[in-house]
Parts: sequence; structure tokens; C-alpha cells
Amino acid sequence: ALVERAAAMAPGGAAVCLGPREAALPGGFEWVRVDDAELPRLPAERYRLVLAATGMADAARARILQRGGILVAQPGHAAQLRLVALDDVAEPPLAIYRRED
Repeated sequence: ALVERAAAMAPGGAAVCLGPREAALPGGFEWVRVDDAELPRLPAERYRLVLAATGMADAARARILQRGGILVAQPGHAAQLRLVALDDVAEPPLAIYRRED
């Protein structure tokens, strides 16, 4: 449900899924699936939606988001990100962030 909410907040455009390749992804996006190891090679400010199922919100994930872009990740810290929603019942907990700068 949290991923669907995030997708509605970032309708359409370039998107990346970091982590498991078998994860179901919302429609309406131009998806790229990569492993976390490939994160440093992704272009800065390119993606409207980032799903980071295996990692925390941090500066590396914020770097690839467009301004106003949405990140779904485990709770973490990145100065450029504003917490929008938190699901602390999920295991692991997940959060939605928006890139503000």
C-alpha cells in the first residue's frame, strides 16, 4: 500500500527499483531495476520515483531523485529529504520521502 501511495505522489516518468528483481512494480513508469552496488553509477537528479526495498534513505539515494521526486526506503537520514509517511508496522519499517531542495 505504501508503494502505491508513493507512485500516486510521483505520477509517471523515470523510476528505479533498487533491490530484488522479482518485486512487482507500479505501472505508468519507465522502470530500471538495478542492484544497490550500481547506485553510484546512476545519473544524478534523473528519477521521479525510487524504490529502495533493501536500503535506508540516505544522500546517495537522494542524489538520483529529481527535485520533488519520491523515495520509498527504510527510515534513514538525508538532509535533502522530507519524511512524508511512515509505516512502522511493516517489517522492515518503510517510509516515503520527498526530495525538497
